[in-house]
Amino acid sequence: MFTFCFVTLYKLLYIWREKIILIQLIMKRNNILSILTLFLFISSLSFVGFDCGSPEMEGAKLAIQQKNFTRAQELIEKEVTTNPKNEDAWFVLGQVRIELNNLPKAFEAFDQANSIGSLHSSEIHTIKLRLWVKFLNEGATFSSLAQKGNKDSSDIYKHLALDRFQKAIVVNKDSSVTYRNLGIAYFSLNNRDSALLAWHKAMELDKSFSTAYDIAREHYNEAVQLRETGQSEKSKNEFTAAINVLNEAKVYTNTDAQLQSQSDDILLSSYLETGDTLIAMKSYSDAVTKDPNNKVYRLNYGILLMKAGKFSDAQNQFEEIVKIDPDWEEGNLAAGELQLKQGIKMRDEAIKKKNESNKKDAVIDTSYKPVVRKAVTYLERY
Repeated sequence: MFTFCFVTLYKLLYIWREKIILIQLIMKRNNILSILTLFLFISSLSFVGFDCGSPEMEGAKLAIQQKNFTRAQELIEKEVTTNPKNEDAWFVLGQVRIELNNLPKAFEAFDQANSIGSLHSSEIHTIKLRLWVKFLNEGATFSSLAQKGNKDSSDIYKHLALDRFQKAIVVNKDSSVTYRNLGIAYFSLNNRDSALLAWHKAMELDKSFSTAYDIAREHYNEAVQLRETGQSEKSKNEFTAAINVLNEAKVYTNTDAQLQSQSDDILLSSYLETGDTLIAMKSYSDAVTKDPNNKVYRLNYGILLMKAGKFSDAQNQFEEIVKIDPDWEEGNLAAGELQLKQGIKMRDEAIKKKNESNKKDAVIDTSYKPVVRKAVTYLERY
């Protein structure tokens, strides 16, 4: 794993011995060609040298062989302080720091090596890839073991999985898959805030609609639980968070019709829960246009129209629901209740009109009765 270049004193002496013998042979010939050859040879001696490792690097090599990585690190750090342009030293320092389980510092050293030259860029890439796969696989293994063990062992495995995914992130900060797994690991340890941060980072990286849906679903489910426990303000914040995520994801590519439908349900229901009636009405109107046979969309749209005082439009939505599914209780109940309210309102207005009339022969307008009968027809199916 570690490569150093050392030229021993013995090798140097051997080279010089061979050169001395050559000089002696040339001098014996004593001709112009021989003298010229000798001149050129002597001139070349000024360029003869050897690439010998510094005392720090030689000491580091010995420390590495002895697996004393702490000492090796100390020595190589001295070397790069003295010779900051030593690409090899930075590369080896990165590997030593990996052995010492100091990944951030290891990659700082690799970055330094790459900034100096490309001698080790391919090796560094391979090392990072190997580590990323290793940590990712170990994290998945520990996550699986956490589901099978008892409570004590499960907690240990959950923390081990989290540790491996965190290390995988250090190795590869641009992996959405790793952030997804990191989020799951945080959720398993009930660290919801960190989990959502990890998932948001994954969504930022991969622009995945499914990731956005998972985030929105988490906000929505939390909102429902908060609402049921009477924490209305916190609940509204969670519904709003779900809306924001899904609106951001509208530009993401999605070919899963079922996932889109589930996403629309969350978005529209969240609008309904936040009380933003105008935006909710617009969203449901668009949804009904897009999916006219979706009875749930029509039901919620009709309810919003009722809140806005648009009773006739609301009734149209409810009656369409009954046409789509005549046996659906929710649709019949909504249509029947609204029809009954309209009938009672018409009757009350007819009575008021009769009472205000000065004519003795004035009668009550009974046009409300067919409306009430129609309401009963719907309610009987409920």
